[in-house]
Amino acid sequence: MSTSTAPTGAIAPQAHGGLRVVVEHMEDGLSEWSAMEYRHIVRCLADEPAAVAAAAGAAATSPPPQPPRLVLSAMAPAAIRDAPRDLSDGGALLTERSILELVDNDISRVLLMDPAAPQELAPEDADRGFDHVLFGGIL
Repeated sequence: MSTSTAPTGAIAPQAHGGLRVVVEHMEDGLSEWSAMEYRHIVRCLADEPAAVAAAAGAAATSPPPQPPRLVLSAMAPAAIRDAPRDLSDGGALLTERSILELVDNDISRVLLMDPAAPQELAPEDADRGFDHVLFGGIL
């Protein structure tokens, strides 16, 4: 069982400039399927520095410890309590707080991934100062 919770106040942007992935968990509990998807995200985020270094032809080095790259927000207390320990041990942060609380209501920092958005994501969006990518509802 996991007991990771977010600190009070906003979560600071990533020190290394990377995006933090936030999933607003919309279920009362945490199904095994969702837990499996979240584990996969944790693994992908953990592998990212090595993949970037390999693509650049550089040797991968261990980066200094960073704040969590995956935040599971708006979780029910029971979902946090019953979550597999390997989620928080793997670097995910599980919290009852919403994305708005986590960024002190500064939504300009949040890129909402919305398949029904009227405009597609473009490469120039990377320069808009986002430090959180938000997925909500069902992945």
